[in-house]
Formats: sequence, C-alpha cells, structure tokens
Amino acid sequence: DVWSYGRLAKTLNFVGCEVLMVDAEGLDTRILASVLEHCAGEPEAWPELIQFETMGHCDAMGSKYSEWETIHALERAGYMLVGYSYRDTQLVRRDALYREQRLREWAWRWRCDDCKESWLFPYVTTYEGIHCRACLQL
Repeated sequence: DVWSYGRLAKTLNFVGCEVLMVDAEGLDTRILASVLEHCAGEPEAWPELIQFETMGHCDAMGSKYSEWETIHALERAGYMLVGYSYRDTQLVRRDALYREQRLREWAWRWRCDDCKESWLFPYVTTYEGIHCRACLQL
C-alpha cells in the first residue's frame, strides 16, 4: 500500500513539519513530488527545511535527471538550494529563512573552505571540502 504525503498528513492529523529528511533509496523524488502536490493546496504545510539523498539512486530509477528536476521544482515552489553534494541536498523555504532566526543561524554556518565567505548559496560539497559556486569554477 503506497501512501501519499497528503494521506499521511490526514491520517496522522498534522499540517506540516519544520524539517523533512528523506532517504528512501531511490524513491526520494517520488516522495517529494507528493509533498509538492500536497503543499501546493495547503500552503501552511510546507516544510521549512528539506534534505534528501542525491546519490543518483532516483536518477537510476526514474528519469536521468530526476534529482535535479526535483531541486528545480522545489526552487519554483519557494525553496532556496543551500547545499548540494553527491550524498545529500538541503533546501530551505525562503520565507522561513527570513522569518526564523534559527534557520538564518544555520544557513550562516555554511562557509566556503576556499574563500571563507558565508551566504553564497548554493554550496557544493566535494571530497575536497565545501565550496561556493565561484570557487568551485576556479
């Protein structure tokens, strides 16, 4: 029996969550599509922060670019890409970032290992460290 995010929210009687972490071994993008569908009809249900696995499992099970398609869909829905790696990706709801001090403090802790600058989103984590887009292209 497959449940949608909307069915889960209705059955468990919750509106939304602050943090949604998804690690579903290749089904992450399908779960997030269900979150997008549900929250589009219930704006108060948007998670403030989303983390999901981006190791290529979803790309192998779905379309070749399903993980990036999901990132772009979340950006269109009001999220900002904060961090990307070949393990996990973190996005924060833009309105929550400006509303919630704790989210701003969390985001401020992201720092490029090369130029040491903060607030240059998105950051990309590689085996060599965390990099802002400008330093990664050097």
